Amino acid sequence: MEILKDIEEDDLEAYSNEAKQKLSQLKKVWNDERRAKEQALREQEEATRVAQQLIEENKRLKGR
Repeated sequence: MEILKDIEEDDLEAYSNEAKQKLSQLKKVWNDERRAKEQALREQEEATRVAQQLIEENKRLKGR
């Protein structure tokens, strides 16, 4: 994680154009992966919430 932090904080001015492009691509890939993981976690939490809601409704209906 330290390397990623260094890359994000780097101003890229001291690097060649090729290196700048590579670093920009790596940052994009890293951010895309992070966003995908966050989205998957949100979807999992929502699925868990809905499943719990259905269980509670099922219990309520069985109690009638």
